Amino acid sequence: MDIFVSVYWWLWLVSFLLLVVLSVPRRRLIPIASLLVLIACAWPMVASRTLWLPAEIEKRPGDVTLVVFNADMGNKARGQVLPFVLELEADIVVVLEPVWDFYISVTRSHAADTVYPGVLERVGEGENARILVLSRWAITRFENEPLANPDGLVCLVHRPEELGGEFVVVAAHPHSPRNPGRWAEGNGSVRRVVGRIDQLLQEGYTVALGADLNAPPGSVRDRILRRGVPLVRSKPIIGRWGSYPASLGFGRIAIDDVWCPPGVVARSWRTIRGPGSDHRAVRAVVSIPGARDEE
Repeated sequence: MDIFVSVYWWLWLVSFLLLVVLSVPRRRLIPIASLLVLIACAWPMVASRTLWLPAEIEKRPGDVTLVVFNADMGNKARGQVLPFVLELEADIVVVLEPVWDFYISVTRSHAADTVYPGVLERVGEGENARILVLSRWAITRFENEPLANPDGLVCLVHRPEELGGEFVVVAAHPHSPRNPGRWAEGNGSVRRVVGRIDQLLQEGYTVALGADLNAPPGSVRDRILRRGVPLVRSKPIIGRWGSYPASLGFGRIAIDDVWCPPGVVARSWRTIRGPGSDHRAVRAVVSIPGARDEE
């Protein structure tokens, strides 16, 4: 059922419309009961989410433009990834699956330093191992970070005090649910990320999560986020399609997003077609009001 929601959610809409047609003229019990079940099953897809957000807004003090982009390790336009990222005009860019040319340019040649002087990387073995977080402000790791490297990258962003002070960005990319083992492993990773975010919030930090969950609204991973903290998707319910697959003009699934905990509010949301990737970049403007309370 989780994979069904992840990949074939539009069949739910077709089923919904069909049951409406069957229910109205004859008032049959089975279509009406099935319709009510479908409505109940749809609730996790829309619960606590914003109905609509504009694609563009005028930024206010405290607003942060955060982009999540899965660059795709099989990207055939890998030479265009760096120019694309530099032209995003974002404050923070979370790059998942950074292609090798881009990765070397940023980490070894420092080709992005003029726009994003703050860079943190997560390295490791296997799929989804590498993550880059680029920031227009200084960015550092926490000492003795308890979140294991495979689960996510926790970044302390040193935003100037006049703009609201420091905040935390957590980047994550759990495995796609291509089989039961990967599904369970990814779900566990999301739980550990949620536990770390909860800990940061209790310590007084303001946090935003940028991730490719490999799961859409209403999935198990989405519900884990909402139950654990709760975290709210930036993507509105209506107005625009999601991020995957990039080639589709409609019907794209919202698996890449920015999640906001209490105190952080999304004000704008849209996707951007990036070069060569099978994901569209997600661009969210979120209100991050201030630094953590000093005790």
